[in-house]
Amino acid sequence: MTNTNSIGRRSWASFGACLGLVLASAAAAPAWSMPASSAAWISTAAGMLVEPLDAGKGYKLEAGPYEPMSLPLILHDAARNKDLQVMVRFPKAKAGSELPKTLPMVVFSHGMGGSRDAFGDLTAHWARHGYIVVLPTHDDSVKLQREQGKDVRNFFTKANTRNVDLIQRVNDVKFILDSIPTIETKVSGIGAGRIDRERLAIAGHSAGALTTQLAYGMKARTRANPLESVSIADPRFKAAVVVSGQGVKRGWIKEDAWSDVNGPMFVITGSEDVASVSDETPATRRHPYEYAPAGDKYLLFIQGATHSSYQGTTRLAMLGDKDPANVKDIQSMVAAGTTAFLDAYLKKDDGGLAYLKEDRLKAYCGTNAEVLRK
Repeated sequence: MTNTNSIGRRSWASFGACLGLVLASAAAAPAWSMPASSAAWISTAAGMLVEPLDAGKGYKLEAGPYEPMSLPLILHDAARNKDLQVMVRFPKAKAGSELPKTLPMVVFSHGMGGSRDAFGDLTAHWARHGYIVVLPTHDDSVKLQREQGKDVRNFFTKANTRNVDLIQRVNDVKFILDSIPTIETKVSGIGAGRIDRERLAIAGHSAGALTTQLAYGMKARTRANPLESVSIADPRFKAAVVVSGQGVKRGWIKEDAWSDVNGPMFVITGSEDVASVSDETPATRRHPYEYAPAGDKYLLFIQGATHSSYQGTTRLAMLGDKDPANVKDIQSMVAAGTTAFLDAYLKKDDGGLAYLKEDRLKAYCGTNAEVLRK
């Protein structure tokens, strides 16, 4: 497979020090709803008391105006001689409604070991509210490697994170943007010209969060350029959602890594967001927000949230994770915050922007989360 980026894989080998298994069912996802709390207070693993959420204050947690559809595709990248498996989630008009002439698109990058089935509930929720979401299966996918006949029994080790090829991951998400005409043609429910080329966002979890940051403008130092941070960003991405991201924890990511990230960015992590194959801490996962320049930046830091608690009901526990008591509230906070963010910065929706700028998300979360903006 040919590497289309001028920075060699060896130079970026240490980028493998990231993690995140995202395993999710491809089954149709239910509508997001706020569960009734069984007690007035919930005690998190961190020992902090949090209040039950008020569903009426959540942003677009209802089923939404459209029906979410899913279609698996294989996109062929001739330049790399690679077949890229993707899942396309898209909205379908219900009876009595119609889709807008054009729709925004989000590319979602899974964590180490995951696949195009990642974050099924959340991405279906976005589709219900008018977003096309394309999820690639990267080369480090356990499902893909098993299909290729590889032994994946001892896949999830800290040493194996070195095999996460971030150059190829970023090339995957760039190739998806190049393939928009093909996606429109192959998905009959979308159609030619439906995807708005000026309203494109990237999102990702864990290793996918690092993929997201690199594709969005975060700079990193390589062995070839140890004294200078370089960027492999794609300017076509206009907004980014970073879930369980990476911070200043190792030599190749410095405090100036986010100095050129001037666009809108929504960062999500939590007080229990750690994993055995990573050195990241809840504090370092806040760094993308803390070190990025001010201007349309947001942080949702959720009390009790673990590394795999954000996905939705299709999630599978990973790396020993156990659901916190308020896991459904965590998932609803993520759905409300990210949908408002995408509405604000891709759809230019005043309601989504007001929800963020007027601290309505903060009011919704209450003591369940710290919500910051700058």
